[in-house]
Amino acid sequence: MKKLIPVVLLVALMSVGACDDSVHSKSSPPEIAGGMFTSLTEGEQIEADYAVTGCFNHTHHRFLFHVNDVVLVAITEIEETWSSQEGGWVEGKHNFLGTQELSGEDLRRLDNLVKQYQQLPDEHNCTTVSGVTFRLKREGELVEESSYTDGTCSAPGNDVLPLGMLVLRINDPYRDIME
Repeated sequence: MKKLIPVVLLVALMSVGACDDSVHSKSSPPEIAGGMFTSLTEGEQIEADYAVTGCFNHTHHRFLFHVNDVVLVAITEIEETWSSQEGGWVEGKHNFLGTQELSGEDLRRLDNLVKQYQQLPDEHNCTTVSGVTFRLKREGELVEESSYTDGTCSAPGNDVLPLGMLVLRINDPYRDIME
């Protein structure tokens, strides 16, 4: 039991940085136009970095949406550790989770997700905060980039496809938020 206490204390101390109010700031870059998923064409790709941070958890996934006759998304989990020296999360090992084909309905619901992010309030009252950065690239060149922070503790709307659901589908391809 004596050896367990220092481990629990270490985990609690490492989590302090995750509860720092600085993660609650909202950036205001130019917004990517709604409809970017349904209008994605060959030669274009959307990269989305999605991270969720709470007092006792942190996850980071990278999504790469591209067209290859159909729209596909490749998902990678990025292991990160908190660094006091760096003053933030430091990327570590990248674990490729898989690729899945997206339907037209999926793309429409992803466009709705972007619209929902664009309408978020500046105020964040939740200790669990998610952040996403979308990068639209054409022929490998960055065309647009937009970042959003959600610390509202609100559930996603009924007609959106949360990025976390795409991660869950890798393990169960029939799983969907509309169940």
